Amino acid sequence: MSEDKACPIALVDMDNSIAKYEESLLKDLDKLRSPNEPINWEYHTEPDYIRARMDLIRLSSTWWENLPPITRGLEIVNIMRSMGFRIVICTQGPRKNAAAWQGKMLWVQKNLPDDTDIIITRDKGLIYGNVLMDDFPDYITNWLKHRPRGLVIMPAHHYNKDFSHSNVIRDDGSPEATEKIKDGLNKIILKDKDAEKVNDVHGCHNYLRDLKNDRVFRTDCGKGILKNPIMPITYHL
Repeated sequence: MSEDKACPIALVDMDNSIAKYEESLLKDLDKLRSPNEPINWEYHTEPDYIRARMDLIRLSSTWWENLPPITRGLEIVNIMRSMGFRIVICTQGPRKNAAAWQGKMLWVQKNLPDDTDIIITRDKGLIYGNVLMDDFPDYITNWLKHRPRGLVIMPAHHYNKDFSHSNVIRDDGSPEATEKIKDGLNKIILKDKDAEKVNDVHGCHNYLRDLKNDRVFRTDCGKGILKNPIMPITYHL
């Protein structure tokens, strides 16, 4: 797809959404375990010495680069791409691990088309998009604070099984989930077409998107926003 800024934007997480992060990490942790070492901890509540081993594994850029892709995740990405969405990988980057940032870039280059954009950030709530595909409830909640009408596709995992939100579609890989996702994406496309009609009707005027309040105002041919806009709230994005 060409880089058309008018296309609706789909933000796509990497770890546990399209790349097998947790599965790979636990598998490599097992390689560092001594023969008689018990496994008496759970992921996300691991002791400090296990966390240190995790950090050691994640220091390698090649570890990130070679994470196996998640077939279902890439299937959803392809659906969004085929429907006209601009795919932007939006992944969290460890603050003190530059190798992870490099490895994630290389993973995208290896597994996704050349026209795929990538944003590595510490705060996904700052990033604009019409859709977010993400597995982690905290990131989803933060993003929805800024995009109250945004759509979220949440890959199903054990740690997000109790999370629900009216804007979130839980993707368990079922045909029913696929249909819900397609329906949600279609609604976004229809909204986008309505926005184009507004621009066509009003001709040469430019438009200013108010991200905070999720509104669009007409401007006077690029001279700035009108104090008393003729079209105060034209449509919701």
